[in-house]
Parts: sequence; structure tokens; C-alpha cells
Amino acid sequence: MVTSPSRAWKNINWKQLANTEITSTWKPQLQATVLLYIAEMLQEGFPMLEIFAFLKTIFPKQEVTFGKMAAGFSAGQYFYQVIHEMKIKGNVAYQIQVAEAYGNFGLGLETIAMYIQERDQQMQKLKGVMLYPIALIVLMIGMLFGLRIFLLPQLASMSVGEGQGLLSYLLIFLQELHWIMIGFLILLLVILIVYLIWKKRTNPLSRARLYVKLPVVGKLFRLYYTQFFAYEFSQLFRIGYSVRQITESLIKQNEVAFLQAFGEYLDERYYQGVSFTDSLTAADVFTREFPAIVIQGELLNQLAIKTRLYSQRVLRLLYQTIDQQIKIAQSILFLSVAICVVMVYLILMLPMLTMLETI
Repeated sequence: MVTSPSRAWKNINWKQLANTEITSTWKPQLQATVLLYIAEMLQEGFPMLEIFAFLKTIFPKQEVTFGKMAAGFSAGQYFYQVIHEMKIKGNVAYQIQVAEAYGNFGLGLETIAMYIQERDQQMQKLKGVMLYPIALIVLMIGMLFGLRIFLLPQLASMSVGEGQGLLSYLLIFLQELHWIMIGFLILLLVILIVYLIWKKRTNPLSRARLYVKLPVVGKLFRLYYTQFFAYEFSQLFRIGYSVRQITESLIKQNEVAFLQAFGEYLDERYYQGVSFTDSLTAADVFTREFPAIVIQGELLNQLAIKTRLYSQRVLRLLYQTIDQQIKIAQSILFLSVAICVVMVYLILMLPMLTMLETI
């Protein structure tokens, strides 16, 4: 029997739709909290289906999601396959896959959840620091358009002498401000399109090698890649992976294209007879200390510990460097706002200067 459209609309549970689609956004903090619950219950010996039933009572807004996860798990899927319902992707999903396949899954999941929490806390701090420069940019643009809207019509009727060359340039700038902004936006759009085309046609590792050589932000990319791989390696070394097993695991996973490309690079270097540490150095995307840390870890048989501690140190250094660069940007933006204020005073004094010239 065919259901009429009006009847189909009536059958929709709008309350449930609102709860699941609008209010149940899977933010990193919520993901970490849920994973911690699952990790703790796994370590206490609870089966996964009972854990999903328990989570439904604690997180009623995510009840539908946990129902889908339970159904997938009952159908024979692995946990790492059903966590996509929680919007967990990328290297985190890969780490969960590795933790589920080897070692103590509950303990490994707890470590991953704490990693998500730490990363989210750092991102929240970073967002807070970035609010001020964004506010300065908005203020500066607002001041420029305010000058153009309110003062330019009056100033346009005045004649500007040759001795007022700077003011002449300021007036021309304000008159053409909208075209300057449009041209700037078009330029950004063209750059974005060219970048997306280039990104689609190049290997992730080749892109990384270019990113780390960029002025100003290149150091940030190098620190990011170092922290990222140091953490990934620490997790794999912790469960007993050899370098060869890590390479094969990176190639087989399809969550992160960059990891896969790097695995293929390591595999190629392996068959060329190049050592692991020399391959890290030749990749030219990590800090100079990272290969040395790996060598030290191999000699002391503490690869997992050394790479994990180094990843934590590099992560702190990454956010410190970002904070320093944002403060420099703030100073530049504050100076720009000050110049705009001085420009306002100059324009306001223009009629007086014109009158003095006529005396």
C-alpha cells in the first residue's frame, strides 16, 4: 500500500529528529567522554552490547546513534567500523582499529579518549586566543567602510591640493575600497581553486614537504607532522609492532591518506635498503630531533615511551609557537587599527587645512 505524502509527514517523529540531528552534535569532548565510559566498562568486563544499552540511558539525545552502533555490532561489524556513527574519523579511527586488533582494548581506548580530550582542550585555548585578532580585523574593516560611507561624500566635494598628496591617496583608497575588497576576494578565490586542483593532483607526502618550507607557517607544519607521527608510532610500538609491521599497517589503512602515502614511502625505502631512521630524515617533514629520538629509543628498547613523551613535548611546543605567532599578528593588526584612527583624524582635519591654505 502506498502511503500518501501528507500521511508520511505526520508519521515523522519530529521530537526525535530534533534530539538526534540538532542537539546531538558529536563534538570532541562528547566523543572522549563516551569513549572513556566504554573503556572503563570494558576493563570491568562488560560486553559491548550491554555497554551500548547503558549509554542509551546516560545519553538519551544520542540514543538513536547507540542503537545503530549496537545493530552494526550485532551484525558482525567491529567496533572501529561502528564508531563512524559518532563522527570519529581519521587517525583516531585508525588508532581504535589498531587497539581493537591488538593488546588490551579497554586500556588502549582510554588512552585514545584522553588524547582526544587533550587535543580538544588545546584547540579551545587556541580558538580563544584567535578571537582578539579576528575582532581587530573586523574592527579595521568596519572603520574603513564607516569612513567611506559617512565622510567620503563630504570630502569628495573638496579640492585637494598638490601639497596634500598623502590625503589624496587616502581619498582615492576610500573611493575604490569596495573594488579593492572585491578584487581581494576574487584573488583569494582563484588561489583557493588553484590550491584545490593542485592538492587533488599531488601526493600527500609531496604536499607536506612543500608545507614545511613555507615562510612563517612552515615551522608549524613541521611541528604538527612530527607530533602526529610520533604519537602514531608510540601507539604502534606500545602494542609490539615492528617497523615493518607499522609500514604494512599504514599502507593497509584507508582512514588517513597521508598515513597511507607515508607507509608507501617507508615501504619503498625499505626495499632500497635504507634504515628507518634514515628514511625519517630523508622524508624532510620532521624536526631534526625526531630521528635521534627513535635511535635512542631503539638502543634503550624504549621506543614506545620515548616517542610518546616526545610527541607530548612537540605538541606543547606547537601550541606555544602558534600562540607566539598570533601575538605577533595581534601587534601588527593593532598597529593597523592605530593607523586607521590616525587616518580618521587626518581626514577630519582636511577642511581646516584647506581653509588655512586659502588664507
